[in-house]
Amino acid sequence: MKAIIKKLALILMCMTLCVAMTGCSLPFGRTASVEQEKKPEAVSAETSVSETVSTEVSETKPEEPEVPDEPEGPNGAPDDDYTCYIELLTQYFYSLSAHLDTYTDYADDGYYWLADFRYDVEYANKSPLALVGFSAHDYSGDGKLDLIIAEYPIDAEWDKNTSIKAIYTRNADDEYVLTLEGWSRNRHYMLDDGLFYNEGSSGATENCFGTYRLSRDGSEVVWKDFYFSTYNGVTGEVEFYHNSTGIWDVSAAEKMDIKSENEFWDLQKTYQDRIVDIDLIPLYKLQGAVGNMAGALLVPMDASLYPYDAAALKSYDVCTDDNPVDVVLEAYDDVYDVTLCDIEWGEDRGGEQDFTLTPSVKIGDLGYGESVLVRASFPGDMSALYYKFKDSFGTEHCYYAYMSGYDGSIALGEFY
Repeated sequence: MKAIIKKLALILMCMTLCVAMTGCSLPFGRTASVEQEKKPEAVSAETSVSETVSTEVSETKPEEPEVPDEPEGPNGAPDDDYTCYIELLTQYFYSLSAHLDTYTDYADDGYYWLADFRYDVEYANKSPLALVGFSAHDYSGDGKLDLIIAEYPIDAEWDKNTSIKAIYTRNADDEYVLTLEGWSRNRHYMLDDGLFYNEGSSGATENCFGTYRLSRDGSEVVWKDFYFSTYNGVTGEVEFYHNSTGIWDVSAAEKMDIKSENEFWDLQKTYQDRIVDIDLIPLYKLQGAVGNMAGALLVPMDASLYPYDAAALKSYDVCTDDNPVDVVLEAYDDVYDVTLCDIEWGEDRGGEQDFTLTPSVKIGDLGYGESVLVRASFPGDMSALYYKFKDSFGTEHCYYAYMSGYDGSIALGEFY
């Protein structure tokens, strides 16, 4: 009898546990939310089920309106591979690395804007490679990457957004094709819906603006709306026209019912208010991609040749004698883990001498254009300034600076 009672008690206990577990389970057909799945188990085995279930009814919050996705056009994917344009980008890199006086010599297609750009460089007082960037993305929708060359804004009042200087695509033979180019009187931008926007002027009464997209293969412009004003020499009035071909010709356009220039400018402003920035990679980032043809990534120079106040730079002292020489290390790209080193020479194996570098002073990371001052020694034709760092790709580089026996200038040698 006692055995039967024990069995009944055991059965009742199991049934009670099943009911409790069923009360905590989710309704049939539903799964736990992501938030529920990520929550850690905060209830111990000793805590009762009744303690874990809240009887309070939370206040229902109104659903927040969905934020529309940003159009694909303005910014594109961050992982787009621009290496298919590396030769063209290298040309831009070296063209903009040249002296400003040479900018007016570039009359080739795609470079016409440099004649005006030189004044932007002087105004901004920055490196041209930091004022211009690029975006490689399929803006036309044909499955191939298009390339945008654009300028960062330099004036908060008059130049608020990235302005497009050139758009390229590639044809069936994988050749670069210039789709369009822009300059100070022929400006191109991106709108918030992925369309391109153009505005320009050839005189006080001759102005235009409009929107377009790229053709399916990216090689041409397909206009959506084009507005322009022009002076009527017969009536002596400024007239306003519209078409969808982008042709600046009154015979190929419809006259607009606009009574004043203010209405024309107000219409233009509705487009200007929708201009968005394009995510660009600055051209100086190509320093590592195109190699060291333009020089090392961290370049030494005599402090007396530094164009700014070298004494204001953060300084480090590795001088080992009574004849210190001040050297500025200037970063020509973002560099990481910059470290000054001591060297210990090993066995000379027929001109290939072994050496061991020992870190002595850690400088850290330097961004493009940043500089530090190092006080070093140059005994005879030897150097006491050795340094290493990593580039943006994680590759380590090691250099040494030495004093030229020809003119006493600071020169650069590369270990690896």
